Amino acid sequence: MIVANLNEVIDALRPHLPEYLESQGIDPSKKFKCINPAHDDSTPSARVNNKENQEYAKCFGCNQSFDIFTAAA
Repeated sequence: MIVANLNEVIDALRPHLPEYLESQGIDPSKKFKCINPAHDDSTPSARVNNKENQEYAKCFGCNQSFDIFTAAA
């Protein structure tokens, strides 16, 4: 598969973070436990935000932000 503009593909996928989280059993409409494996999260402290149609989530426990790509990794 040849991609003419990788940035366009990335921008098209970023808004799908909530769908990805749902596929992993996480309700993105509510606070959830941080998905960062280095963070021992015992209470829901992360939530999805939308900034300029770029979905990302932030954990307020460890202050880490992530998008669909870092969440999938």
